[in-house]
Amino acid sequence: MTSGLRFAAMTDADLDAVLALEAHSFDDPWTAEHFRGELANRHSHPQLLWSGDELVGYIVYWLIIDELEILNVAIAPRLRRQGLGRTLVDYVIETALDANARHISLEVRRSNVAAIALYTDQGFAPIAVRKGYYAARKEDAIVMRRDL
Repeated sequence: MTSGLRFAAMTDADLDAVLALEAHSFDDPWTAEHFRGELANRHSHPQLLWSGDELVGYIVYWLIIDELEILNVAIAPRLRRQGLGRTLVDYVIETALDANARHISLEVRRSNVAAIALYTDQGFAPIAVRKGYYAARKEDAIVMRRDL
């Protein structure tokens, strides 16, 4: 599924498609205002992954000087476990390397075993726990980091 894919920076015109994917991906989805805030933030980089005219995933990250933080990642539920998440993470790693970043960090739900396995396989390691970080289920976040 990773052939014929293209990345594009998110625009206001993409908001409906992004919100639909977000709603299908999370119990406590980001709102339109949240995504608009990211579009207005000069440090934020919402990148979409398209297959033809279908939005198959996205990643939102901040790049500030020499640090990159992944804020949100989603893959269309029917397309998970086909390498698209790895494609998004690889994209961000390459971006961080090109920007001479020192490290990449992120938070992931303790229960998201598949994502933790992907990040671990991509060289991320747990460095902290944020108790009750995800409000909807009072779930802990595992903070992970990859040094570059």
